[in-house]
Amino acid sequence: RLAALRQELVLSTEASHFTPLGAAVYRVPADPSGVLAALRLPSTRVGEGSQCGWPPLHLALLRGESHLPVVQLLLASRCDVVSGPPRVRHVTPLLLCAAAQAETAASMLLGCMQPPQLVAASCARSQEGLPVLSVVAQWSSDAAAGRICRKLLDCRADPCARARDGSMPHAAAAVARNSATAALLMAAAQQRAKEALVASPWSQRLDSDAAVFSEPQPYRGRATRRGGGGKNRAAKEAAAAAAAAARMDEAA
Repeated sequence: RLAALRQELVLSTEASHFTPLGAAVYRVPADPSGVLAALRLPSTRVGEGSQCGWPPLHLALLRGESHLPVVQLLLASRCDVVSGPPRVRHVTPLLLCAAAQAETAASMLLGCMQPPQLVAASCARSQEGLPVLSVVAQWSSDAAAGRICRKLLDCRADPCARARDGSMPHAAAAVARNSATAALLMAAAQQRAKEALVASPWSQRLDSDAAVFSEPQPYRGRATRRGGGGKNRAAKEAAAAAAAAARMDEAA
């Protein structure tokens, strides 16, 4: 998988086509001391790796598990952990890890990001329009997919995000027969839909109307033809009773 990605993305392996940092990062076997020396050069820019535009972080990720110490050095140098190279903006570091099924590297990236970066990274989409959750949900390991999907959900990745064909991440997991990951994403999607319904203005209006109609209304009596209510009738009855009492006193 990584070999195919390297062949597709890295157009040249000639040393002259790399910056000193890019050459040190892409070297096999991994050479952390050489990378550290390149980082200390005054001319080094941590975002420049090769003439074809690949940043050093991408080059290190393309080398796989053996280059994780190099990835750690680049992360410590505060390189850009969110953006893709200019000519292929959709190839973000996290999406590259997702495509390579690199669980450890993905965890390292998520662990070093600040909240705004986490939101941006978790909302990334592949060139085919797949949300990063859907890409991870299709990994060959259900357990690994579930672990990274849970971390992405904690970063507020949208479990209801749809691909171009309308499918959601839980459907991608189901197609890959990752049943545990599918269940996780389905529950998250249902919870997100419920939260959206509760927060909608229409739902708030319904709750307000229900509260009004549930409150007991005071009885005001039946109105008469002249528009009077029960209070007027009670007053008339009291006046009639007083008049009757007065006539009885007079008769006595």
